[in-house]
Amino acid sequence: MTTPGKRLKTKPYIKDCVCEVLKKTRKPLHYTEITESVVKVRPIVGRTPEKSVYSVLVKNETLFKFVGAGRFILQAPRRHF
Repeated sequence: MTTPGKRLKTKPYIKDCVCEVLKKTRKPLHYTEITESVVKVRPIVGRTPEKSVYSVLVKNETLFKFVGAGRFILQAPRRHF
């Protein structure tokens, strides 16, 4: 039983881990390379961790940009003036 106000320690979201990996490298990476780095920080349960990471990359077009051949970069934030 937990005490009120105390949050259980949870795993970071895959999306957050992918952002950190791409921030650190500052270059396009193949989704399998991204998966290898993410799994070191956050184990992904399931038979196909590559598909899980790829799904996160494709579904979040505002964060990640597809540059071809399975490679992605972190999208520059858009500024609205």
